[in-house]
Order: sequence, then structure tokens, then C-alpha cells
Amino acid sequence: MVLSLRTVFVSGAMLVRNIKINRECGKTVKEELLQKKCRLLGAKIKYLRTIAGMNQTALANRVGISYQYLSRLECGKQAPSLQLLMSIAKSLNVDVATLVNDSR
Repeated sequence: MVLSLRTVFVSGAMLVRNIKINRECGKTVKEELLQKKCRLLGAKIKYLRTIAGMNQTALANRVGISYQYLSRLECGKQAPSLQLLMSIAKSLNVDVATLVNDSR
């Protein structure tokens, strides 16, 4: 992964912006971080769902979404809304903080 750093001049002052770009896919570090957070959140949802003894269809029905959408959430391909996170947490009998906290 090759990173670059861009310097920007604003009103005579030099500002160094942390715009790092992955040359292979053109994603910024922020986008990569968001994608990583989505994958971690999805893995946690899947883990807690499995602990609760539910399959994707059962949790999706409780939450009111399709099992396909839940699958995309668990794979980190989709970012849930806060309302959806609250509904998932309630269905899994955990706090929203448990879902969004970085530790398991």
C-alpha cells in the first residue's frame, strides 16, 4: 500500500492535510477506517447473534429487515443507522454500547 501526503496553502499559512490515498483502490484512510469499523461491528453482531442461538433470518425478522441486508451488515458491506443499531441491540438483549465498543 503506497501512501501520499498533500500539503495545502490557505491564507498564507501552510496546512498539512492527512489525505493518504491507497493507490490500488483510491480509498482514503478515513474510508478504510470506516470500512474496518463496519467489519468489526458486523462481526460483533454475528457473534452476539450466534451466542443468542439465532440464525440470520430470525434476527432479521425481529429487527424488521431482510436477511440479505443483515448479511451485508455482518460482512461490513453496509453501515447501519442508529435506529437500526438500537433495534438490533434490543433484539440481542445487549446495550448499543456493547455493539459499538471496540472490545468484545
